[in-house]
Amino acid sequence: MFLTITTFVMCLFSLAMLGNLQTACKEIPHLEKEIAAGNFKPLRNWLKEKIHQVGSLHPNGDELMKAVTGSPLDPSVFLNYLRAKYTALYKL
Repeated sequence: MFLTITTFVMCLFSLAMLGNLQTACKEIPHLEKEIAAGNFKPLRNWLKEKIHQVGSLHPNGDELMKAVTGSPLDPSVFLNYLRAKYTALYKL
């Protein structure tokens, strides 16, 4: 049971991160290049402003996600990420 709950929580976290990263990429010029260069400061600053400072003002993660990205948690974002990653990795 613990493994199932842990896996579920990690999937939710991954969904939230993907949604947040998609939004951050739109709002922060050259974010992908910054991360590739090992510079996480622009992302950290964005997360601090958009997530960490206001997260407790929302009743739940879904509402926070709506406030930040404009839409609730969407499992298709994570599923699309997994499909793209593993299709390329395993040449499916």
